[in-house]
Amino acid sequence: MSTIEFDEENSGTDMSQRPAVNTAMSSASVSQDEEAAMPAHYSEQPKMIQWLMRHHIANSSKAANAMLLAIVIICIICVYILIKFM
Repeated sequence: MSTIEFDEENSGTDMSQRPAVNTAMSSASVSQDEEAAMPAHYSEQPKMIQWLMRHHIANSSKAANAMLLAIVIICIICVYILIKFM
C-alpha cells in the first residue's frame, strides 16, 4: 500500500552490525583545579546543589537550597492554578 522505502530495507545491512553509540556521560566534567577549589563538604551535597554551585548560580549550599525551594513552590502554585482554572 505504501510507496515509502527506507534505506535500511534497500541497503541489505543488518541493524545489529552497526557500531554502538557511546551514550554515557563523562563524570569528569569538573576539572581538577575546580575540584580543588571546592569546599571539603561540596562532595557531600546533593547533585543539584553541586550543579548550582559549580555553575556559579548559587554561592553557598544555603542559597542553592533556597533556590530549589523557590522552584518547588512556584511549580506547586502553577499546578494549583492549572487545576483550578482548567
